[in-house]
Amino acid sequence: MNEDKISAINYVKNGDRKLLVDDYRGALADYSNAIKLRPEFADAYFNRGRAKHGLGDYKGAIDDYSKAVELEPAHAKHYCFRGGIKSEYKDYHGAIGDFTKTVELDPNYAMAYFNRAIAFLGIGQKIEAVADFLKAKQSGIRIPQGVWERCT
Repeated sequence: MNEDKISAINYVKNGDRKLLVDDYRGALADYSNAIKLRPEFADAYFNRGRAKHGLGDYKGAIDDYSKAVELEPAHAKHYCFRGGIKSEYKDYHGAIGDFTKTVELDPNYAMAYFNRAIAFLGIGQKIEAVADFLKAKQSGIRIPQGVWERCT
């Protein structure tokens, strides 16, 4: 392993520790340093997206998740997290697309079904929401009563 790769991995590990204690600025700096050393390091982009999200930088988080998707298009987690931010900011159609891609790549990704159901509710598609809530529930995710009530 070359020195840049080792250093980039160490920056990501340091960033991960900072992310765990909500030191988003410190984590952002570490992930950015990793990306400078290894611009093809998808995990660095993904985790930097998480740090940017923690700092309230919606566009920056989406951009980093999108870069992670570009570098690792078969990684379901990248789509799911990007979809989560899209849903949070009421881009429900974009979120549904990302959650759909997540479950295409990993049909057992229960939170993607739950999150897609929430996005379906956001655009008034209750039948689709119920179907996804049921898939999530089958995987052990508890659906709050208030959410079920929104489906009726």
